[in-house]
Amino acid sequence: MKYYQAIISAIILPSMIILQPLAANALSAPEVGKIAEGITVLIEYKDSPNNGSGVIIKKEGNVYTILTAAHVVANPNRKYEIVTPGKKRYSLNHSTVKVLPNQIDLAVVTFTSNNNYKVASIGNSDSSERGTVAYISGFPDKNAVINESILVVTEGKIAANSNLKNGYGLVYDITTKVGMSGGAVLNDAGKLIGIHGRGDNSYDEKTDTIQKSGLNLGIPINTFVRLSAQAGVNIGVTASPVVATSEVKAGDLLARGVNKNLGGDYTGAIADFTQAINLNPQYTEAFLGRGNARIKLKDYQGAINDSNQAIKINPLNAIAYKNRGIARFELGDKQGGTNDIKISTELFLQEQKAFQDRMSKIKEDHEGRQRFIEELRRQAEKDKNSFN
Repeated sequence: MKYYQAIISAIILPSMIILQPLAANALSAPEVGKIAEGITVLIEYKDSPNNGSGVIIKKEGNVYTILTAAHVVANPNRKYEIVTPGKKRYSLNHSTVKVLPNQIDLAVVTFTSNNNYKVASIGNSDSSERGTVAYISGFPDKNAVINESILVVTEGKIAANSNLKNGYGLVYDITTKVGMSGGAVLNDAGKLIGIHGRGDNSYDEKTDTIQKSGLNLGIPINTFVRLSAQAGVNIGVTASPVVATSEVKAGDLLARGVNKNLGGDYTGAIADFTQAINLNPQYTEAFLGRGNARIKLKDYQGAINDSNQAIKINPLNAIAYKNRGIARFELGDKQGGTNDIKISTELFLQEQKAFQDRMSKIKEDHEGRQRFIEELRRQAEKDKNSFN
């Protein structure tokens, strides 16, 4: 284990919560969380401790349609169960899985139920510009901390919105966990603007470290809407056709760079991030992405330079301090690396505390509702017996 990894694991620092003002027409985080709770489903693997997530997008009679990431339901030999809000379980018939064309990582599945479930309101992902608030909802895999399937809703901002061939054009700085793939990307009005699909973790065997770019990827809902007819799904919503243009935007380059970075093409990623920076010298996420790719190519001084620029733009960016700390350690500057990792850890703890508080609140709400229902049942039984 690297020395700086031990420091990251050992440091415990106080944290603070930063509250941001809501836009005039925006819902509060709890309000969006309530919407997410009603439309997000758990897709459980019966032969594995892992799982995925999905979103209810249509109801026709007693048939419900779920949209998820195609890789979540890719194995025809696996037994899946859909767990709906209220924890009702339905076997997933793999013959109902319809994968979108053009290698887009989206699929729809159906299940039949006489219960009444809410359906997601479809938003316009084309209007989700860089800097707008977004939320991810899904069910993280069980682990030592999360020992049951609990819906988690996390908040952040859109970093880029692009139309890429593989579909992954929605880039955001929102915390996600394994198991949340296929979950909803919601805007601040609680409308579905995308499906989460790819995290930013990649393991480097040579350095025995997990590298993070600080960015995650989703597929814009308009990509699904434009191709839904080819998958035999009609949700009653249309999207404007993509207008062909020769203009290259910074957001397009960032999305392309993140995809290349996750795919291991670090040199190609650096080229895309550099072009994005040339178009927008204040693009924090592009500096973060390029710095991360440079670490993987062992260009540590270049990574430090990119981190310095990101910190200059945003002095509270945890990823920038982490990248710079790792690069400084690799160059032998243990003191500088330690200082950066301490700052990064403090900033990360702020995010982690908010994440854990959100999970605890959701769990408490669920257990409270269950106790309330049980009390109502006991009271009803008591009232019934009093007339006997």
